[in-house]
Amino acid sequence: APFRKGRWRRYSTASGLPSSQVYDLHFAPDGMLWLATANGVSRFDGLKFKNLSELDGLIDRRVFCIYQEKRGRLWFGTEKGASRYDPNAPITKRFENFPSGTNGLTGGRVFDIAATPDGVIWLRTREGLTRYDGQVFRAVPGIPPISLLTLPPANTKAQALAVDHQGRVWTVTSSQDLWRINGTNVVRLSTA
Repeated sequence: APFRKGRWRRYSTASGLPSSQVYDLHFAPDGMLWLATANGVSRFDGLKFKNLSELDGLIDRRVFCIYQEKRGRLWFGTEKGASRYDPNAPITKRFENFPSGTNGLTGGRVFDIAATPDGVIWLRTREGLTRYDGQVFRAVPGIPPISLLTLPPANTKAQALAVDHQGRVWTVTSSQDLWRINGTNVVRLSTA
C-alpha cells in the first residue's frame, strides 16, 4: 500500500486552523490550499495557516464552498451570501461582499459556486440558482429551493452544483429531481 510509507500529520485548531469543521478544500494554481471552515477561510502554505474572518472583510464566518476564477480571485459561499476575494488588491479592497437575497442573488446559504466556460459564475443558494455575468446577478426562474431539513450532516460536504464539459449547469433540489441549465433552457430531469 503506497500510504504506508511517509508520515501522516494531523492539523487542528492547535496548528492554526480556525475550526475543526472543514466544509471545502481548494488547491490554487500556486500550490496553496484554501479551506472553507465553520469559522472563516484559511490558506495553508504547507507550514502555517493564514486565516481570514469577518474582521478581514468576509461577509460571514460560516464558509461552505470555495471557487477560484481563472484570473485568481476567490469566491467564498457563506450562510449570509458570497464574498469575492482578490489577493492582489490593496488590503482594504480585497473583499467584495454580495448578501443573499439582494441585488438579484437568490436568498439563503450559498452551497456551491462554479463557472461555465464563458466565464459566467453560478451560485447555488438555499432559495435557488443565480448567474453572475460579471456585472449583474440574475436568478434562474423555476429552480426549487434546497430544504435545510434534507441536507447531510453539517460536517459533510454535499455538492449542489456542477458544470459539465459542454458548459451545461447541473443542480439538485430537495426531493424535486435534478435540473440542467443550458443557456436559457431549464430542464427538470425526473424519474416519473
